[in-house]
Amino acid sequence: MLTKYIRAAMRQAQYEILEDSTFYGEIDGFEGVYAQAKTLINCQELLQEVLEGWLILGLRMGHELPVVDGVNLVIEEILNRKRDLTLDMIHKLHANLGIPAEVLIQPVVS
Repeated sequence: MLTKYIRAAMRQAQYEILEDSTFYGEIDGFEGVYAQAKTLINCQELLQEVLEGWLILGLRMGHELPVVDGVNLVIEEILNRKRDLTLDMIHKLHANLGIPAEVLIQPVVS
């Protein structure tokens, strides 16, 4: 799942050549994920490294991550019982989808 997400995000990367002839790349919707290098290949590699670090930090801190090509990492973690639902999520799922609260409050498997 993570590999699919990273590949999808990298397909959305945009690159440009700067005045000093270096390459600059960024991914729209991923604030702070950018790279600059002497070659396009190096810029792409560095951008992916930055993206991977950004994702690891975001997942650890519980940040809401962008959905890319229909892939939502937080949803996958919740469905695979690796992440707890927040109270707000439980409320919305119960109110909007009629899922019993008892089902939603089951503990995460460690």
